Amino acid sequence: MIIEATLIGFLCYLGALSSPWLLGLTGGWYLITRPLVSGMLVGLILGDVKTGIMIGVAVQAVYIAMVTPGGSMPADLNFVAYPGIPLGILSGKGPEVAVALAATIGIAGTILFNAMMVLNSFWNHRADVALDRGDERGIYSFYASYRLLSPSISVRSTSVVLWTVCPKSFCRR
Repeated sequence: MIIEATLIGFLCYLGALSSPWLLGLTGGWYLITRPLVSGMLVGLILGDVKTGIMIGVAVQAVYIAMVTPGGSMPADLNFVAYPGIPLGILSGKGPEVAVALAATIGIAGTILFNAMMVLNSFWNHRADVALDRGDERGIYSFYASYRLLSPSISVRSTSVVLWTVCPKSFCRR
């Protein structure tokens, strides 16, 4: 189960709003983060594509009109999709339970997203200092460090792994 949880956590990172991979927002946030697509991917990883798509459709129906203008998010759709759908599949309780889990985790994801943005302001300050010194290489190195050491990958991946692996026995009751 740890391998599956790690793969799901990695997909959660790739679909994050702050991830530069998969064509940035186009391939990540607007493609693999959508609950319908993520439901299929999670179902594929967990070996139950049909349930993954059914749960993905139910969750997608709730968030079909969600727009994130200017980075303002009522719920982190990435956290709605990746921790919520696997927990829904593993619980075996059906799409209605998955939607309730996904909505709750999505709000927690928004709190974590805002905390990550606060932590990421450290890198912006470092780049400003390099700019004041006229150090173009320093600006690039801080940007590259931000992308490589961003808390996004650790927070998202760890959260998904913990939420998917730890409650496994609880979900099976």
